[in-house]
Amino acid sequence: MKLQILTPDKSVFDDEVDGLLVPGSTGPFEVLKDHAPILSSLVAGELRVKIAHKENYFSIAGGFFEFHNNQAVILATAAETPKEIDIKRMEAAKQKARLVLENPSEAILEKAEAKLAYARAQARHKVSEKLKA
Repeated sequence: MKLQILTPDKSVFDDEVDGLLVPGSTGPFEVLKDHAPILSSLVAGELRVKIAHKENYFSIAGGFFEFHNNQAVILATAAETPKEIDIKRMEAAKQKARLVLENPSEAILEKAEAKLAYARAQARHKVSEKLKA
C-alpha cells in the first residue's frame, strides 16, 4: 500500500509500506493492506510505519488520516523522524508547558494550549528514544 505523510511545509514521506500504527483521536489503530476505507483525526503521538518487516517511526503533531484503495494519506500539523527531532527544543517546550499547567492562575485557553504543546513534546520524546534503541 502507498503512504504519503504531508505537512504544510513539506512532503515527509511518500513510498510503499506494509502497515501502519496510527495515533487516532480515539486511540491508536493499525492499518494493513486492503483495510476498509477510513477517515480519522489524529492526535500528537507516535506513527509506526512497517516497511519490509522493519519499523520506522515518526512524531506526528496531530492532523488527519485517510485510507482508501490501499492509499494512505496523513495530513499532519507537523511530522518528524527521530533524526529530525531537536532534543533541546523538545525539552524546552515540555518544561514551558509544564510550568503553565502547574500554575493555578493561568487562563483556561493557555492551559489548553499548554496541554497540546506537552503532548507534542511527549510524542517527540518517545520517537527520539528510538534512536537509542
